[in-house]
Amino acid sequence: MKKFFILSLSFFILSCSTLFSAPKNGTRTLELDGITTAENETDNGFTIWELVDYVYDDSTGIKVGYFDFKGTRIGFVLFDGENKGTAAIFTREGINYRWDWGSEYQYCITISPDKVALYYDFSKGEKGEPQKSRGLYKAKKR
Repeated sequence: MKKFFILSLSFFILSCSTLFSAPKNGTRTLELDGITTAENETDNGFTIWELVDYVYDDSTGIKVGYFDFKGTRIGFVLFDGENKGTAAIFTREGINYRWDWGSEYQYCITISPDKVALYYDFSKGEKGEPQKSRGLYKAKKR
């Protein structure tokens, strides 16, 4: 519940700012859950990892990242190689990065220091039961 409140508050602050400032030409933008954010509106720009197929090194179209907005860190997941996606809770757990999203935070991507990314879908199986990863990727920081 606390994570949901923090994410909701972050999006409220973000939406108030983006309603009154249009992105400048040439500035990278993201559309997260219908809210557009320009990179120059963030504290330090976007930090993004591209996830590629672990074996064949082919693009998957999935990107994860975060940005700071007025001191609040906001994570995101982008799909289909586009700049559109969804907001996520971004955390650092020990030495791993982690993104959780979905209506009940049932989806998760982690990146370890060796740049291995794992995707989990906790909506499958019994609640509280250990889950195996459903995707294995290499993470390339952009």
